[in-house]
Amino acid sequence: HVSDFNHTHLRGLRVIWNGVFVRGLVLGMVGRRTRVFGEEHIKHLGSHDKVLIASNHRTFFDFWVITVCGLWAKGGVSLFSFYPVRSTWVYTNFGGMFMNMSFSSYAMFPPLMNTPSDKKNEEMRTVDDAHKWNDYAIRRVISDLKSPGVLCGIHPEGTRNTSEDPYDVLPTKPGIGRVALEAPDAHVVPVFVIGVEPDVWTIFKKN
Repeated sequence: HVSDFNHTHLRGLRVIWNGVFVRGLVLGMVGRRTRVFGEEHIKHLGSHDKVLIASNHRTFFDFWVITVCGLWAKGGVSLFSFYPVRSTWVYTNFGGMFMNMSFSSYAMFPPLMNTPSDKKNEEMRTVDDAHKWNDYAIRRVISDLKSPGVLCGIHPEGTRNTSEDPYDVLPTKPGIGRVALEAPDAHVVPVFVIGVEPDVWTIFKKN
């Protein structure tokens, strides 16, 4: 409910927090060693455009590197962004909830439930409950992407890929295809990110 309220009624606060504090933090972490290729394909995007990012998923920080050092730095896209996320850790663990609040102003929204095709754990919902909620979450994303000035990032793999091969890609989920088809005015920006370490301290040291 807190994330929903923030997403719906406190968009200006998220824009200020992420556009100033989080942007400065990310640039301080990876700004000096980030290289962007293909920026000519996003230079035409403006603050009123609807943008859907499709990216591989290696770490918890992928989308912030992509958004801050890519879309915000090289294009003129909206500062209002959100990223649907699996509920397993972000919405059921104090550390995840704190990170969502402090590091993104609740931009990790809406949550998606695990289904029996995912890893089995104590947060498993029934097939029916999970599918009903996830259908609502996808419809919510589609609805948001029909409004001007919105940036949404989705990992088609649906989970972090922890394989040793950074070019390995997991089988993709169908949700992003549905979003792209049902929000046809959104600009779909495919992104491949590589070289972001999985822990903050290593990232700081290498910058």
